[in-house]
Amino acid sequence: MIDTRHLQHFVAVADAGSFHQAARKVHLSQPALTKSIQRMESRLGEKLFDRGQPVELTPFGRLMREQAQRVLAGLDDLKREAELFRGVERGELRIGVGPYMAHSIVGPALGRLLTKHPKLRLTVLVEDFTRFPALLRQRAIDLFVADVTLVKSDPELEILPVPREEVLWFVRPRHPLAGRGPLSLGRLFNYPFVAPAQPPWALAWFDEHLPASAKPLRVTLTCSNYTTLKDIVRHSDCFSALPRSAIVEDLREGKFTRVRVKAPKLFANTGVVWLEGRTPSPAATALVVELRQEIARLAGLAEGL
Repeated sequence: MIDTRHLQHFVAVADAGSFHQAARKVHLSQPALTKSIQRMESRLGEKLFDRGQPVELTPFGRLMREQAQRVLAGLDDLKREAELFRGVERGELRIGVGPYMAHSIVGPALGRLLTKHPKLRLTVLVEDFTRFPALLRQRAIDLFVADVTLVKSDPELEILPVPREEVLWFVRPRHPLAGRGPLSLGRLFNYPFVAPAQPPWALAWFDEHLPASAKPLRVTLTCSNYTTLKDIVRHSDCFSALPRSAIVEDLREGKFTRVRVKAPKLFANTGVVWLEGRTPSPAATALVVELRQEIARLAGLAEGL
């Protein structure tokens, strides 16, 4: 086996053209350096140097010098990355984001993160949450922020739950139901329901709480683009439901009116997920801090609505 010391000794001799000068450079005695080179030659089964004044590389030695320099440069890069890993600056983070998180807390959280750490490099992939576990295993992303219902029991994944958020029902301000007291789900579902693709936890909630008259659940229009979804509600008698962080600022600005229903609250089931056994990088940890702060901020805005 050839270790990095052999490579360092070999490159030192090749650069210096002398065992004596190379020995001084690597802080070894000349006999010890000679033995290191001989051991490397023995393990490779080829001569690396033609001994003389100066010492010259053999054809095989010239080939090995290029490879050794490449390996040592890679090790230097690895050490540098390990040093950068201890801090957020100059780190790199590739994250997957589900549509709901992309249209709510992730944008402001990433904005603050980059303000604090402007040299951090980020790649954000907005996809259907069902694709993220495979992308994580392929190392295409470092972590994802999305619905975690389907991965809760996966032993290969670590999950940091995001504080759960209530799902709020809403309509346009001049909707026939606007300003009414708590409504039954049956009455609400007399109007067209437009919403994102429903995750398992939401489907289970509908199955349990929808009255028989509204079953099976009928989503008139399914759309994962929340801007488009809101535009549809704003210009129709459709109603929708989104996690608090995705709609609370619109409600406070009067763009929509919240509808309260006579049913148990529905909560979003999201989290930050990475591969088990892989410690999150400082950049990932800093992102989680910003996500939590954004959720807390929006929770404050929701008070009194």
